[in-house]
Amino acid sequence: MPPLQRRKQIDRSTQTRQQLVAAAIVILCREGFGHATTATIAARAGVTTGALHHHFPSKDDLLFGVLDHLAERIVLQFGSFGMADRGKEIELHRLIQQLWAVYGDEQYWAIWEIIIATRADARLHERMVQHRERTMEAFHQAWLSMHPKLLRVDRRTADAFELLLVSIRGLCLERFLKSDDAFFQRQLSLLAKTIAPLLTTG
Repeated sequence: MPPLQRRKQIDRSTQTRQQLVAAAIVILCREGFGHATTATIAARAGVTTGALHHHFPSKDDLLFGVLDHLAERIVLQFGSFGMADRGKEIELHRLIQQLWAVYGDEQYWAIWEIIIATRADARLHERMVQHRERTMEAFHQAWLSMHPKLLRVDRRTADAFELLLVSIRGLCLERFLKSDDAFFQRQLSLLAKTIAPLLTTG
């Protein structure tokens, strides 16, 4: 196969995968896990179920494709933010706002749908835990890239990351019950003040 034709085929394959992930996210968010069948996802993406299974051999693979996509989006948002050495509380507040733009977005609800619906499946739960660990490692690497003098992420910083993300994810769940943006902004401001001392680099 000529290189140009191969490139076009790869591009089409990537586009189809993206369409399937996007379709799965929409259905998970708007209709819930029970409606996120391979048939409905394929139909929304405008492809056949055969094409879906070509790119994602099982529904589990597609669900983890969704998790990969959203986790990458969050880590990229974090990694693209350069914290200055001074004014950490102000900078952290801005970073939290950027993360909230992702976590607070409707798309993130897809992750909760997957977590809740698969919680009783020991195999999938273990896979979820491993996925979470890889995501946290990506956060740590992004933090190190912001602070090149650091050789590793220490325990306090790692725990602070966990607290930051757990808190924001908890606020995300509150979106099901509250729509008052002022409430969320107060909580995010308090979170920044709480986390800032824990992320101070010496």
